[in-house]
Amino acid sequence: MILKELYLYPDLTEYPQSLTGRVRDQTRCLCNYLERNVLKKTRFKTEGFKRVCIIGSREPKKTATINSSNIVSVDVKFSESEYSSKSGKELDEYYITLLTEGLTNLGSQHSIPLDELYQGLESYRKGAYENEWVHKSKALKGTGLRASLNCKLTNHNFTLTLRVAKDSKVIYESEVLNTPPDEIVFAHMFKDLIVTESGFQVTNKFDEVIYEQSISEMV
Repeated sequence: MILKELYLYPDLTEYPQSLTGRVRDQTRCLCNYLERNVLKKTRFKTEGFKRVCIIGSREPKKTATINSSNIVSVDVKFSESEYSSKSGKELDEYYITLLTEGLTNLGSQHSIPLDELYQGLESYRKGAYENEWVHKSKALKGTGLRASLNCKLTNHNFTLTLRVAKDSKVIYESEVLNTPPDEIVFAHMFKDLIVTESGFQVTNKFDEVIYEQSISEMV
């Protein structure tokens, strides 16, 4: 199997849903960064699992387990008081610490791209804990215009922005989507950037136009 997904959240049976859901949303920024920049590129073949779940627990077990859904779970020590005392970069570093501990433990029991994941964590740290990427980029021939769909995932939300540049200078920018930081929410909401005679359109997974902008309103 190819390892594709990585999650970090507190144990669903030990902690209230309000906490587990909040932490899961906050950690998608970091985990998605590693999925795109490490797992997608390495296409690492594993023995029996395609997703890694690092589970925060008051009394973590040392042994990783693989369930019937091909998900491997490994525990880490999670402190509610320590979590509650942190914000901003301190919270980012706390999540990096939890992820590092979980991956290190898992790597001692199963083969995973550990060195590449460590490098990804350091890259995330050096990049100021930011997760941004270009989903699509297309030019409108004969105009010098190029549009791009720019994604930004933070601990708080996901935003999709249409950005249009002329000769490399941004002349127009508009927010298309703003959702919770959860791929289940936003992943199906956008798919393609379409060039038309009059401008640009953004479509969703069902090929429905969710946003459009004419050239006359950009320049």
